[in-house]
Amino acid sequence: MKAVKSIFHNAMSVVTGPDKFFASVKKEKGLAEPMKYYAVISSVPLLVLAVVMAAGFSIMPMPVMGGAVIAGLAILWLLQIAVLFLSAGIMHIAVKMLGGKSGYANTYRALAYGATPAALFGIIPFIGIVASLYSLYIEVKGISALQKMSTGRAVVAVLVVPLIAVVVAAAFAFWSVSFTRMMTS
Repeated sequence: MKAVKSIFHNAMSVVTGPDKFFASVKKEKGLAEPMKYYAVISSVPLLVLAVVMAAGFSIMPMPVMGGAVIAGLAILWLLQIAVLFLSAGIMHIAVKMLGGKSGYANTYRALAYGATPAALFGIIPFIGIVASLYSLYIEVKGISALQKMSTGRAVVAVLVVPLIAVVVAAAFAFWSVSFTRMMTS
């Protein structure tokens, strides 16, 4: 019960006062706390989705899909955790190039805690967009505070990962269209 209260307290604190929150987590060491936090926070929308699907609000009824849905949601949850590690690694390279003064753990910490609004509200239509933008704002605050860098440099560092994702997606789309045209001609 204490762990649930701690996670709820952290979620409320990071969303309502990111500056104060990141000042309070500067003393954290290692990855254990932000990893546990992100593992729980990132599971919330997946659990909601599972409940919604079990209630029958799905294209296929839950009994038909059964264990496949649960396995798929578990795999999605594990992928979210892995992607956060990868994103933090890419962002940390940008952070270091822009003068960040702390290690990878603080970059990961900023992303794990900063993802709170997007993780909790990302599945709600329209609200998810605002929540995702607010998550980017919190991540900038976290990178700036934990890496001891200016807000402008933190903005550039935080935008590196989404920009790389857009470039990769565009390249894949271009390749897919080209490949499809080649195969049909």
